[in-house]
Amino acid sequence: MNLPNLGVKKPLGTNDYMVQHDPAAEKKKKILYGAGIGAVLIALLLVLTSSKPQPGQPQMQAALQSTADALGITLDYTSKLTYAPTEDDVALTQTLLRGNYQALNTMYNKAFKPNKMFPPTPKSDKASVAKLDESVRNNTIDNDISTVLLPKIVSAEQNLEKAKPLFTNKDSVQKIQTGIDAMKSIEKTLNQPV
Repeated sequence: MNLPNLGVKKPLGTNDYMVQHDPAAEKKKKILYGAGIGAVLIALLLVLTSSKPQPGQPQMQAALQSTADALGITLDYTSKLTYAPTEDDVALTQTLLRGNYQALNTMYNKAFKPNKMFPPTPKSDKASVAKLDESVRNNTIDNDISTVLLPKIVSAEQNLEKAKPLFTNKDSVQKIQTGIDAMKSIEKTLNQPV
């Protein structure tokens, strides 16, 4: 039976299990740490700067959403109208909305390159669908469609007015002004007594 040498003293600094120091490995370790910290800083910088919307983007997005909702309503409910003057007003509204929606949507996509784009053929919003479906059942669609469309048109016009001073490109400013003029024309049409 062999007993360990408990009483024998070894010289300090000698350890049978100690690994030799490699200067090249230490340099590689420092480079990897530096690269890791650099990657984290770049990722953090990208996250912080990309979440901030560009000037005019929230206003244009709100204007396009209101326009899309109104256009969706006209597309879905024009065939359910029965009174000729209301049909004419809604047809004019639909024509003006469609042209401006396409122009403003193209400008918005080109200017801001958003992650989520507006569809080429928009759908009605759920609240309007519920109100107008009830109107169809009650046979009051000809009176109610204007009251549902008008707030959306006013909202689109107000947001376009807010967005206009934030654009410097003459073509974009002209498209926004055309949209504002169209919304005013639609508002005037919808406010006419039936």
